[in-house]
Amino acid sequence: MKAPESSPQTFQLVPFEPLPAGLNLTLQGSCQRSESGDALLLHYQLSGDLDAVLIPEPEPLPSRRDGLWETTCFECFFAKPKDATYWELNLSPSGDWNVYKLERYREGLRADPAYPGLRPQIHQHRQGLEISVGIPLPAPLREGSQVELALCAVVALRHGNPSYWALRHTAGEADFHRRDSFALRV
Repeated sequence: MKAPESSPQTFQLVPFEPLPAGLNLTLQGSCQRSESGDALLLHYQLSGDLDAVLIPEPEPLPSRRDGLWETTCFECFFAKPKDATYWELNLSPSGDWNVYKLERYREGLRADPAYPGLRPQIHQHRQGLEISVGIPLPAPLREGSQVELALCAVVALRHGNPSYWALRHTAGEADFHRRDSFALRV
């Protein structure tokens, strides 16, 4: 059974806590399934006062790395509805990336060997920072079902604590892993 076709869905992320006074940042993008239904196509755009943001320098040879969320990092969590297993994608403005598989909420985290390499496209310009990537869906998510997504980001600020952005925040602390924050379906 072929996966449902998907047209681009736009999204706007919101920070968990208000930004410091006078700091102007917006984080938006789009997502959709590929025409064949076997991949996610993601696009993030961070705009505004980028001088206030710590943006990792581009790596000459981007690779799979751990700990990308310790600085500015764009993330996507994806799963089959009502299934405990989910995946976490991390994309750094450096070009580094990682994909983890988790067996259930915050348990069984491991780098998924099904992803030997990704090639995010990164463009930094006066108006903002953009990252786009196509990520193949794991086999259980390809077959005729919708995919639930939590789109989010960590924005490291030059002065102050990191800012945590998501489609919606569903708890008293920023927690991108909560399944009730998987708010978009494609």
